[in-house]
Amino acid sequence: RRLSLAAAAVAAIALVLGMGCIAYATGSLVSVQRFVTHLFGGQEPKVEIVDKIGRPAGAAQSSGGVTVSADAIIGDRTSIAVIFSITKDDGTPFDGIEPLEGGLLPLSFSEDLGVDFPLLTKIAQGTGSTGSSYFYDADPVDHAIQLVETRGYTGVDDLSLVGRTMTVHLSDLIYYDEDMDPTIIAPGDWMLTFPINYADSSIELPAGQSFELEGFYEDDSAGIREQVGRIAAHVNELAISPIALHLSYTAEEPATWTSGESGHQSEHDAQLSNLLLSIPMSITLRDGSVVELARHTAGSISANEEVTHCETNVFFDRILDLNEVSSITIGDTTIELRAKA
Repeated sequence: RRLSLAAAAVAAIALVLGMGCIAYATGSLVSVQRFVTHLFGGQEPKVEIVDKIGRPAGAAQSSGGVTVSADAIIGDRTSIAVIFSITKDDGTPFDGIEPLEGGLLPLSFSEDLGVDFPLLTKIAQGTGSTGSSYFYDADPVDHAIQLVETRGYTGVDDLSLVGRTMTVHLSDLIYYDEDMDPTIIAPGDWMLTFPINYADSSIELPAGQSFELEGFYEDDSAGIREQVGRIAAHVNELAISPIALHLSYTAEEPATWTSGESGHQSEHDAQLSNLLLSIPMSITLRDGSVVELARHTAGSISANEEVTHCETNVFFDRILDLNEVSSITIGDTTIELRAKA
């Protein structure tokens, strides 16, 4: 069994294949550099890094008097972030939208994002995407609002997003008031496609290192979950790019799943999934400083009768110059980064 887990409640996305659409070339409202600066908290990284990891998306479609444009993409082999701008064709603003604390906008689309992975059998066996989604207003003067989508993909052998095509289907822009009552403020249907044509700046690190997971939880006769020992694991694949880390590993114990309600993950399975995927990780720079990576509970898990295979992607909150990275620590094991970016 393989589980794909969302990193945020707003971010559970189904992988969509074979969707045709019409896309139109457009000027980007948000440039790659501006997107990168927003996504990484105002950091302005080296131009040569941005030039590798980002590209204008250049796709747009109008429906119901509203145009949605895919402005820019950044990413690596397994992770991607896209920014969209939404504008009214008559140039007027979207009135009455009260931002939440932190400036995010209480909006949503009905949405599907997909990449053209060709093997449907692989998809059926558990290829999935995890990530997050949010709206904000990059520039109140221009009357446009922005949607940011981040995705990490797992479950495909020799996975690479580079050179593939992303398909995006959005329907009905919805506003949620302070009582979380939804109102459709822009009915429509938007279909966009664009190439994933940035350069992959990932560096592969040697695999095979051992580390330990904190241990599985078991139920006793009273139904109380207790931690059972520590579980040996080893790295199958490890890659780092300026924006994300991809890790594939095997735990030397089988995962025992229970069945919850149809369409829902049981509490036991949720705890077990979090335990398997929430590994403490950090990056040490050559100046001695340490970048702690937030524990992520997103990825893919597949188990047989003997072992459990896991994959996860961690999207950084800053851009890293790989020439400045000294090592990566996974659990209690440190792996030196010797290659040059």
